[in-house]
Amino acid sequence: AAQSRLKLSDVPVGIVCVSYSDFLRHTLPQTLRGFSDVTIITAEQDQGTIRIAKTLGAKIFVSDLWFQNGAAFNKSAAINQWLSSQPLAWTLILDADIYLPDAFQLDVAELNPQYLYSIPRRICELEWDWVCPENQRREYPLAIPPVRNGRVWRRPTSQPAALSGYFHLWNRGTAGQPFYPPSPNAAEY
Repeated sequence: AAQSRLKLSDVPVGIVCVSYSDFLRHTLPQTLRGFSDVTIITAEQDQGTIRIAKTLGAKIFVSDLWFQNGAAFNKSAAINQWLSSQPLAWTLILDADIYLPDAFQLDVAELNPQYLYSIPRRICELEWDWVCPENQRREYPLAIPPVRNGRVWRRPTSQPAALSGYFHLWNRGTAGQPFYPPSPNAAEY
């Protein structure tokens, strides 16, 4: 019964953001429109991300585990550290470069608490591909080199995509911990 009363907007969201404040500046306001409990998971040295999170009203969780023991980017250790401070309930993890669509909704009561949920995404090469009318959007391969000047945007579409680390929604009270702690980088977590 408690699950049926839970709204998606009440699900805690952890957004992983280290050195992606250029994306976060655009995506965080959209996430804050749909969710009431949003935390940015970052590193102490990423003052740009911390500044944006404070300005826009998101919570901030600073981890020192990103590069511990020679890891290039131990995303899972930082996520797990944040998760240990959260209740065992429905939880959503997003990457900083994910822009959820305006009409993004899920009925949490309809979700199976034993499953890990992801969503399909659309990868755009240019900002225009992200903001243009639907009938003018071009499709790009899912694997493209990252562009750090703000020209690559991601958002979900109806196109199928593999389960990927940019969006994880699951009930931690029943489905456990999906992140592999000793990950040497973000690709292997």
